[in-house]
Amino acid sequence: MSLRTRRALVLSHRWVGLICGLLVVIVSTSGALLVYQPELVRILHPEMFHTTPTAEPAGFAQAIAEVQSRFPEIQIASASLKDGVYLLSASSGTHDTFFVDAGTGLFNGRVDLGAGMLGFLVNMHDCGFTCDDYSGYLPFLDQPTPLAHLSAFSGLSWGSALLAFAALILLLLVIPAPFIWWKAIRKLRNALRVRWAFGRFARDFDLHALIGITATVPLLLWGLTGLQFEIPGLTNLWYSMTGGRAYEPVLNAPEGGHGDQEVSVERAAAAAASNFPGAEVTWIGMPDDDNPFYTVDLLDRDGPDLRAHSPNYHGNRSVSVDAHDAGHVQVLRGKPPTASNTLADEWAGPAAHFGLAVNGYWRAFWFILGMAPLLLALTGFSTWHWRRRARLRARVRAMQIPGADEREPLSATRTTSPEA
Repeated sequence: MSLRTRRALVLSHRWVGLICGLLVVIVSTSGALLVYQPELVRILHPEMFHTTPTAEPAGFAQAIAEVQSRFPEIQIASASLKDGVYLLSASSGTHDTFFVDAGTGLFNGRVDLGAGMLGFLVNMHDCGFTCDDYSGYLPFLDQPTPLAHLSAFSGLSWGSALLAFAALILLLLVIPAPFIWWKAIRKLRNALRVRWAFGRFARDFDLHALIGITATVPLLLWGLTGLQFEIPGLTNLWYSMTGGRAYEPVLNAPEGGHGDQEVSVERAAAAAASNFPGAEVTWIGMPDDDNPFYTVDLLDRDGPDLRAHSPNYHGNRSVSVDAHDAGHVQVLRGKPPTASNTLADEWAGPAAHFGLAVNGYWRAFWFILGMAPLLLALTGFSTWHWRRRARLRARVRAMQIPGADEREPLSATRTTSPEA
């Protein structure tokens, strides 16, 4: 690589970081804090997760009936079973989650999990402030962008566009980084050292390089998966490049379904489970006037439980069941047909991006590396500010002493990469 090309990469890296880096820092730091959302939810509301071990736990229908007996005005939208506790949400009227002990079928309590600072962080990182049941909701960010009508950007709101832009900026900062510090890493001893006793510039310059080298791969993965969440067309592009198969759109039956019977929750769950023998029903979305179908999610033991440490959900299969005809069943999410689908549809989100497949001890790596953009921003700004002040001091000296050398002092920089 020529010196001119490398210099252009250095300058673009520096100014993209200075101008747009704050957005990346906000999104990444909130994500790092949310790594421990499951544990924080349980610490803040321990009584809600009380469960009684039993050989015959209560079913979904009993949990729904328990909540509706206490709150008859509430219409249940969905129910999730996680670690011996049912978590039920309402279709309207409240943002609270209702908790039921699966061992006894008794009501534990109700909590608005979207309220407070934790809900604010979720809304910021996951929704771009477009989730109306979480703190910090901004209606104007929930409006569709001009690109929303395109299939590749289907439903893209302004909040989603902000998150996509942050992921894109992260990639623009990460991808050129190896070409910038490659000259230094060839001397591994210099690349991985930190000169603590040589002043602020040397220390922060070394820290910036060391953190960047260490975090390059995970930051690249987080940028790609974050961009994939917001722009559906990237998933289809991945399929076309790697031999994956795009899912066909689900065609719902006309309103009223195929039959005239009322299918119960238990029957819908059994009809869904028959497609995956031995699987456990973990989540049920209830039908309503606009959608006459149950959506039943299951945990198939033949596949990995990649959301094992989620606070409120785990599942890897999904089935639609007609609320008026239990024989009308459609598999929405089955076993991935290819390795490409396995990576994009199962591993990318819960495992690679959120770390929910592993316990809190292992997720410490997600937290530490998730703080890397904040540390890179601080050290990068520090070195840029030091250089700027050094240039200003040199200009002042040149004005005071005619013929003085205006070049910036380089005594604190790495000899292997003085322009970085």
